[in-house]
Amino acid sequence: MKMKSFKEKYEVEVQEEEFETLDVDSTISDDFDSIVGKSVSAPVQQVNEQVSVQIERRGPAGLPGLPGIQGERGFIGEQGPIGEQGPQGVQGETGPQGERGERGERGPKGDQGLQGLSGAPGRDGEPGPKGDKGDPGTQGPQGVAGPQGPAGQPGAKGPQGPKGDQGIQGKEGRQGKQGPKGATGPKGDRGEKGDTGPPGPAGPAGITPTINEEAIRSNLERKFNEYKTLVNRSLASQGGGGSTRILDNDDVVYSPISSQTDNGVLAFSSGVSKFTSKTFPEFMSDGLIDYITFDTTTTHAVTQGQMAWNADEETLDLGQNGAVLQLGQEIHYHVRNNSGVQIDNGDAVMVSDPGTLGASGRLLVEKAVADGSIPSKYFIGVATEDIPDGEDGKVTHFGKVRGIYTSGWEEGDILYPDPATPGGWVTTEPDAPNWRLPVAFVLNKKNNGTIFVRATNNYRLEDLENIYIDHVGNLQENDTIKWSAANLRWEIDRHDHIRTVTSDENVALTDTTILVDATSGDVTLTLPTASSAESMIYNFKKIDASANQMIVDGNGSETIDGALNKSTTTQWESFSIQSNGTAWYII
Repeated sequence: MKMKSFKEKYEVEVQEEEFETLDVDSTISDDFDSIVGKSVSAPVQQVNEQVSVQIERRGPAGLPGLPGIQGERGFIGEQGPIGEQGPQGVQGETGPQGERGERGERGPKGDQGLQGLSGAPGRDGEPGPKGDKGDPGTQGPQGVAGPQGPAGQPGAKGPQGPKGDQGIQGKEGRQGKQGPKGATGPKGDRGEKGDTGPPGPAGPAGITPTINEEAIRSNLERKFNEYKTLVNRSLASQGGGGSTRILDNDDVVYSPISSQTDNGVLAFSSGVSKFTSKTFPEFMSDGLIDYITFDTTTTHAVTQGQMAWNADEETLDLGQNGAVLQLGQEIHYHVRNNSGVQIDNGDAVMVSDPGTLGASGRLLVEKAVADGSIPSKYFIGVATEDIPDGEDGKVTHFGKVRGIYTSGWEEGDILYPDPATPGGWVTTEPDAPNWRLPVAFVLNKKNNGTIFVRATNNYRLEDLENIYIDHVGNLQENDTIKWSAANLRWEIDRHDHIRTVTSDENVALTDTTILVDATSGDVTLTLPTASSAESMIYNFKKIDASANQMIVDGNGSETIDGALNKSTTTQWESFSIQSNGTAWYII
């Protein structure tokens, strides 16, 4: 295909007798004219190179003006200095070549012609090729650690481990009770009568005895009493009457009645193989109790000071004054309510000020106020009974609280302290600054329901160990925190958010926006070192109408967009700069 290179202007008539000019500067094909029509619709085709097409709008050409009368030729003056090159004028039509005249002075620039009517918009060009992937940005600083999340659900029970080695053999146990006497064996056959032996020698004459009547009477009385005791014991065992005592039994060591003490016990002694009497302290100090067995089928409801097995919870119930503690499954606080109102069973509870009741150590409590006016670290749990004003009671820190109206909730709902009602509950997690404590789970939905409590405490930012706030309660809008490598902690970065200056000053690390009034003269603002203000952003604005300068100067040889300073004399002009640690840049 024949190719040619040219630069021409094609004028094309379009709708409403408007004209357009097509500038072409490229190497194109001979049939370029075919793409220029009354309605420019066909896209320019690419041939060898990308064709650049620019459509300009141009009004209709005006009538040529009458030529002016040629003036007399003036004297040739001295050649002046070369002036700045003016803008290029519109190219006129080519006239006939005249005689070469002397070079005249440059004429003044003519007025700009009227703008022509807008031509129809051209079609969008094809999208360019996808650019190269940019370099990855630098990693941002690590964010502040979030609050600890709620505890996860307990994991599945793992498989049983292998059987351990047999332990060391324990000490030999105490000797057991003597077993019952065995039955008498059958009587053997009578043997044959033996031969009569020879008579023995006569013995010496005996001594005539002396009769002691008192000794005989005492012995007979003793034998009679023993016989009476045996008869009474036998009759008692047969149910026919009579009586017996523990001390009358053969396996009990006799001890006079006068030597017995209150709360004494009988304990078996392996030394004498009988029961002997002991005081209760002696019995306990001997370590004779290995375990206590409770009736696991009882349904007894314990009262204060009692213990009984709870088959439902599979633990022991300990009766307290109005509350029952399931041993090993609950944690209670013993508290005093001096708040002026009754704390009801199931209310959220916090510690009051001053905190304890005298030397008793009992915590003073009240209904929890969860609107953020008091830190959540004072929350301790849920009342497990009604606690009238001025009385003691129990608060559950961990475990079940029963007898609560839970019909308004669903099983499994999480309960948060209600910011609007002291002591109350909501199921929607509150927003800051309200307490966001997931305190309890709803176990069942009924009028007399149960919740499971595991009191938690969230922390405010100022409560974290690695942050230092020297003006808690006096925080201001837009205060930020930044890491201090010198102190190894986060610190409050307080900014003077906006201020006005009228004379030269140094920009402080606490500044954010500076308004400059340069009415009295130039004002120079010297920046801190870029390394000390890395990532910081400053805003500057000139607010006066004078011709004096607002000058922002880098520290020493440090630059702002490559220059030593940035200045302006224009009222209301502003700019912002940021440090990358080595220099400043306008953003």
